[in-house]
Amino acid sequence: MRIVIALGGNALLRRDDPVTMQVQRRNVRIAAEAIAPLSAGHSTEIVHGNGPQVGLLSLQAEAHKGAEPYPLDVLDAGTQGMIGYLIQQELRSLLPPDSQVVTLLTMVAVDADGPEPTLGKAGYWLMTITALFATAAGATNAGLYPAVGLSERLAETGQFPLLMARKLRGRACNGLLIEAAGCLVLAVVFKLDSIASIGSAVALVIFTLITAAHLRIRAETGASLLMLILAIVAAGAVLVTFVFTTLIHEPASIVMLLAILVLSIGLDYGWKRGHHPSSPVHAQVGH
Repeated sequence: MRIVIALGGNALLRRDDPVTMQVQRRNVRIAAEAIAPLSAGHSTEIVHGNGPQVGLLSLQAEAHKGAEPYPLDVLDAGTQGMIGYLIQQELRSLLPPDSQVVTLLTMVAVDADGPEPTLGKAGYWLMTITALFATAAGATNAGLYPAVGLSERLAETGQFPLLMARKLRGRACNGLLIEAAGCLVLAVVFKLDSIASIGSAVALVIFTLITAAHLRIRAETGASLLMLILAIVAAGAVLVTFVFTTLIHEPASIVMLLAILVLSIGLDYGWKRGHHPSSPVHAQVGH
């Protein structure tokens, strides 16, 4: 009988383990001791993950300033060979002398014309366009849609210049146009993963600051002081964790995040210092 056994990468290098070869070899031996009895009289195939190992090599490569980091696919292949070699050694020491243990790395060549859809190349174009529309209609519009209402409301309360709520030629809101232009600049200048990192960090900062600001009005809202403190600590902890696990490896994202925070605080301070409305500004902002 043929038996297929899958070993996860974290089974070979656990989250809290020191990232040393001795530790990985120990964990491989533990797995091999469980696998060896199953192999008696059967054909056993072992597949394995390698996420922690690839991550380790990637971080080591980034720390080396003498050369460009190796591509992930190359690191992936290298760690597959390393793990297969360790598994082979440990199994070989546990199985009978006449047992055959082989490490196999397979590269598959795929004919590009094989999986072509029924509509040919037109099918690929349709799938691509559909994906683009889905992104635009979902993620992009979800951020742009509220820009009109927010611009008008903040202008009415004196938080925004009236210009932001006025409409260009009576149709498009200036706030919407400015936000759309900012999105285009970010999309062109930054990679998508960097934009995602910046957006995540900004969201965490906003969650933390809004909850902290709630402390000033908790007497009016009746909010629990303990719950507010727990929310601030939780959001702050996630933000700090995100910074030291993700953003620390993206210097450009950190610089952009700091620039956004400084610019936002500067604009807000400058606007409020120059305008001191004693009451909300009820003005016609639609024209």
